[in-house]
Amino acid sequence: MASSFPTDRDVDIIFLRNVLIYFEKADQAAVISRLIDHLRPGGYLLLGTESMVGTSISMRQVAPAVFQKI
Repeated sequence: MASSFPTDRDVDIIFLRNVLIYFEKADQAAVISRLIDHLRPGGYLLLGTESMVGTSISMRQVAPAVFQKI
């Protein structure tokens, strides 16, 4: 829930499995947005049972729970 993450901003893949289900929708969107900032263009975000329904992220879904930064 930190306002920034102490890691590189050009990672290829982020695994976030079964974490967001414990947060409210607004907090989920904030965390996802910050994570996307750390992905390189074409990088992947892999989720668990989290649902991205109702979010306005700028990623392309390539498989169930697999998103690619555009």
